[in-house]
Amino acid sequence: EFRRVLFRSLRLVRHPKVIAMPHAGSFTHAGRKRMALVAATSIAEALSGQVPSHVINTQILEGRG
Repeated sequence: EFRRVLFRSLRLVRHPKVIAMPHAGSFTHAGRKRMALVAATSIAEALSGQVPSHVINTQILEGRG
């Protein structure tokens, strides 16, 4: 069922402004460990009043979103 729903339409994937990539890198122990470290670091940065290093939409933090 999941695959049938997932591949029902490829319109979004084929859009010229979309880069679609599998998340295969997170399937390793090292990948999961790195993601946990980045998440923990980002939380610590945010709690100390800093802008987290990996924020993509900084305009939200600046009140422009």
